[in-house]
Amino acid sequence: MFKTWIARAAAVVAIAALPTLAMAQTASDKERLRGAISASLASVLGGDSARAVVDKIATVKPDGAISKNFNVADMTKQWFGPRTVPNPAPDCRTTQTASGESDEGLCLLEVGRREADMDSSPAYSVLAYSKNIGIGDLLFARRPAGTVAPAPMSKLSDSEAYDKALAFLRAAGVPMSEVPQPPRGFLPVRSLAIGMPDDKGGSTRMTIQKVVSLPRAFAVSGGFPWLKDPRSGQVLAHVVAPGKATIAFNDAGVQFASIEGWSDAQMGRFESKDAKSVSELADEITDDLWGEGVQKVGSLSILISLRKALPNPDDPNPPQCPACGLLLPAVQVMVAPVGPELLKQGTLAPPGLVREYNLVRATEAAPNR
Repeated sequence: MFKTWIARAAAVVAIAALPTLAMAQTASDKERLRGAISASLASVLGGDSARAVVDKIATVKPDGAISKNFNVADMTKQWFGPRTVPNPAPDCRTTQTASGESDEGLCLLEVGRREADMDSSPAYSVLAYSKNIGIGDLLFARRPAGTVAPAPMSKLSDSEAYDKALAFLRAAGVPMSEVPQPPRGFLPVRSLAIGMPDDKGGSTRMTIQKVVSLPRAFAVSGGFPWLKDPRSGQVLAHVVAPGKATIAFNDAGVQFASIEGWSDAQMGRFESKDAKSVSELADEITDDLWGEGVQKVGSLSILISLRKALPNPDDPNPPQCPACGLLLPAVQVMVAPVGPELLKQGTLAPPGLVREYNLVRATEAAPNR
């Protein structure tokens, strides 16, 4: 969902629709698949190699980190109340495992009793966050007391819900420079509704929550000039990165929030001379998809992205947060066995595949693991 939104936010989606391939895998089928991938890559990368994209991504300079802005005292006051003292889990103070590695687990702060049953549902709230907060995982959830049916919301607008979601991210320490501005006329907000029976034997639709889904992306200086929306002419100006956030509201405020993988942004080491050619990438992607048993392709989408990689353990200048990983230029390839037109007609199909591939070759200094 969030990848679709950032593609719309940049007003560019690089999609190549393919003719359906034969069900039985043959050498000619594989060559047709490779040809389609190669053509789409050349269009997305702006030439016969990834060098132009790698040079553009090299200009990305992250200017913030969740670990610098996150303040657990402020979070507990804001979401539990100034007079409420939550109970921390016993292991919250440990940030390393027994072997001395970074603990990638969560610290839990709870208020109320977690257990509930059909007869008793006490109020309960929990805030969970990465012990090494630079890893960028956070969860907040609230359960009101009682077992009454959910109450309808008053008219909280999409724009108000969006603004509240941004306020939550700021409070959690997420750099606002990593949250792309949505395009005019579109907000990543959905209404969660349920059907309720009415007096006439029918049902009415009742909105009980507003749900905001936010992607993570970095602005690219000058954008990618060869990628333009054919309708508006707007140039793709962001590159998607690991990390997403989902926040749900009702009239009482935030009821659920999840920030996943919004790790401290640390760019890996790469050079444009190590950029892969379209031919190399096409071979790599084709062999991988073929090995996964791809026999039938209805649509293929390729998106420029950053991927999270492990740092080189022999690096003399290791990153400040090794557990946070490093960001490297990549492409996300999304392949589906059935095209969008057939899906609209209700055609049943197996799930598609999403894969990431590095745009730079591995070197001794940057193994790209």
